[in-house]
Amino acid sequence: MATRSHTTDRVPGYSPTSLHVIRWTGLLTTDVGDWVTVPEYTDVTYQMILDSGTTLAALSIEGSNEVATPAAKNTSIINDSRGYGNPITWVFADGNKFKTALDSPLQIRPNFSGAGDSSVTVIASFKKAIF
Repeated sequence: MATRSHTTDRVPGYSPTSLHVIRWTGLLTTDVGDWVTVPEYTDVTYQMILDSGTTLAALSIEGSNEVATPAAKNTSIINDSRGYGNPITWVFADGNKFKTALDSPLQIRPNFSGAGDSSVTVIASFKKAIF
């Protein structure tokens, strides 16, 4: 298991304070992404892209409200916009589908679990809610 660092993408024409794009690349089976803290962004859409391979056990987006690096017992899978009980998790057939988050925890990361030969990229697009 490796922890993959994220990169931040700038979107031309948008301020980084209104639109934030995070990318974890090269996630292999059993890898996790590093934790990213994004409390001011409540509108989040995730996309998982299958870079290579033929199998994908499960890739989930985890969250925690811990301020420091969360312990495993203090994390859970974020729910998608369909409501509670619908975790943001992809299996092989779900590749490249968008999922919008219902939950807005303090920190998030991708977690690639199971067995397989795939490499994936996870992209998270964060928009600041305007009230």
